Amino acid sequence: IAGLEIPKKMQGRSLWPVLSDSEAKETQRCYARCEYYGALQAGGEGLDSHSGSYATMIRDKRYKLAWYHGQDTGELFDMETDPGEFDNLWDHPDFKDIRFELMKANFDQLAFAVDVGPEATSVY
Repeated sequence: IAGLEIPKKMQGRSLWPVLSDSEAKETQRCYARCEYYGALQAGGEGLDSHSGSYATMIRDKRYKLAWYHGQDTGELFDMETDPGEFDNLWDHPDFKDIRFELMKANFDQLAFAVDVGPEATSVY
């Protein structure tokens, strides 16, 4: 929009097509994903072992999954039936396939967003 050259290392894509063209909304990504540090900070009974965890969250149109890496725990919410996020479905056997699919999607999105470094200049 500003007319600036886009750096080669930039991983993101402009949201302008989605914001300015109603047809572009149909081609937007299926997931929203974030990473955060210091999740599950100590502060209550039993939380000391989680202090400073690294976590990722992925959200599709219906479900939201937060994964606390290295802790073997997480959160899974059905945002359609539980928008207040009160019923954690992480350990619910009926939702294990949804949890697995979201964990795979989370891992894929992490791999696709990795900084691949500078452009290669050598010939292989």
